[in-house]
Amino acid sequence: MSNILAKQYLIILFVFILTACTTVKTETDAQKSMALFTKAQQAYQEGMLEEAEANFIKITKLNPEFYEAWFRLGNIYVRTGQLKAAERMFEKSANISPEKYRAWNNLAITYIKQAVAVLKEGKEYMKSGSEEEMLANEMTLRLIDAITKPYQETQQSDNFH
Repeated sequence: MSNILAKQYLIILFVFILTACTTVKTETDAQKSMALFTKAQQAYQEGMLEEAEANFIKITKLNPEFYEAWFRLGNIYVRTGQLKAAERMFEKSANISPEKYRAWNNLAITYIKQAVAVLKEGKEYMKSGSEEEMLANEMTLRLIDAITKPYQETQQSDNFH
C-alpha cells in the first residue's frame, strides 16, 4: 500500500509543480507585456511608429488578449495608410473588449477612410467635370464630414490618439 501511496504523492507533487510553473510563466509574460507596453507607448507618443509597432506586436504574442496593444496597432496602421491592417486590429480589439467605445469608433472611422479612398480611386476613371465626378466629390465631402463634424461639435479627443 505504501508504494501506491508514494506514487499518488509523486503525481500530486508533479501536478503542483506544473501548475506553479505555468503561474510563474503567466506572471512573467504579464510583466514583460507591461514593460514592453511602457516602451511601446513612449515610442508611439514620440512618433517612432516602427519601434512602437514592433513592441506592440511582441505584446500581442505574449498576451493575445491585451486590448490596448491591438488598439494601438490599429492607430499605427491608420497613420501609415495601412487601412486593411488597421481594420483587422480594431476588429480584434473590439472582439476582446466589445464594451469599449474607442475600438468601435476607430473601426468606423477606418471604414469611412476606406470609402474615401475607394471614391478617390474611382474618380481617376471619371471624366473631369462630369456629373459622376461631381457626385463622387459630393459623397467624399459627406464622408469626411461624418468623420470630422462630431468631433468639432463635441470637442471629443477619442479620434486616433
